[in-house]
Amino acid sequence: MENLEKDTQDLNTGEDKTSTGETPENENELDTKTLMFQKKHFKEQRDKLQAEVDELKGKLAKSKNDDLPADKTKETPTEVDKRLSKVEFAQRHPSIDSKVLTEVLEVAEAKGIKPEEALELPMIKTYLKSIEDEKELAEATPNSNRSPKIKPEKPVSEMTREEHMTYWKKSQGLK
Repeated sequence: MENLEKDTQDLNTGEDKTSTGETPENENELDTKTLMFQKKHFKEQRDKLQAEVDELKGKLAKSKNDDLPADKTKETPTEVDKRLSKVEFAQRHPSIDSKVLTEVLEVAEAKGIKPEEALELPMIKTYLKSIEDEKELAEATPNSNRSPKIKPEKPVSEMTREEHMTYWKKSQGLK
């Protein structure tokens, strides 16, 4: 029977007996106060977090400005600018072969000078001269592997057997 007395709900009426003396109006007032305190707490928390975010944004902007000064970023060429300058250099010097231009650009980049200045270096001048000499030599050499033809004095059909034999030996280089 003791368990029945501890039961908080009346079986006959179905009412809750846990709140002795509290009225529904009092509960609404309590909920309103709780909501007001929660709202105030969350506003304070939001303001605090917003201040931290603003502070971190300021630090980030300051660190970016310290790392890359404005005049420094303008001086560093981008990859597109480098490619464009190489194309312009190639257009200014159409007589130079593309392989030679590549080597001139590599030398200029390695020495940290402009490609125009690299063309004035003695080693580049010597290299260009040697390539021109090789081209001249290749053009001067005959490109035909055929030996000159030996023409007979009279047509083969009119030759005697001895004349034909001498012509054949002469054409073969035996005589």
